[in-house]
Amino acid sequence: MVRVEGRKMAAGKAGVQASGNGSGKSAWGRLKLVPAGIIALVVLEGVLAYLGFASGSLFVKDPSGAAHGFDTQLLANTPVDDFLIVGLFFVTAYGVLPVAAIAGLWLRPRWKWTDLFNKWTGQNWAWSAALATGVILIVWIVVEIYYIGSPEGIPRALQTMMATMGAVIVGLCLLPGVRNFTKIGDHKGPVLSARRDA
Repeated sequence: MVRVEGRKMAAGKAGVQASGNGSGKSAWGRLKLVPAGIIALVVLEGVLAYLGFASGSLFVKDPSGAAHGFDTQLLANTPVDDFLIVGLFFVTAYGVLPVAAIAGLWLRPRWKWTDLFNKWTGQNWAWSAALATGVILIVWIVVEIYYIGSPEGIPRALQTMMATMGAVIVGLCLLPGVRNFTKIGDHKGPVLSARRDA
């Protein structure tokens, strides 16, 4: 009887310790420790990836731009004759890169070859990838306006939306909470097993 009670007490203490160090928390409980800026970044990168793959693949399948309601005359003042290169750029910069950023922000892996980027920023490579998507969005819109202008209607609305998304992504990357979360050496492992220092 004494042994059974002793085992129960020991089990109870172990449970309290597990709860105290966070290992007993649910996945949702640990997710709530993730900075809101990281969650917002993942959502925006997900939206961008969807748009990049959807829009880019249509340009690749139909370089004439007809699927988008565009005409190659729109490219008269640009270095290209059709939308194939534009489509490949969209799939790569707005599709593949955001997906890599999402995976990196979520899992935060680190490899030797990524230290090439990490050493310049002190951040996990995923932070650099996310920041790059925002900068690329803004630069692309500037270049686009330079070559084809800002046509009224849907094109102008899309330019405004994408430039705003790029600015928001850059702003989120510069938030202290986001930078602390992706700082090299402070945080390791997937989001659901992470703790936040601030």
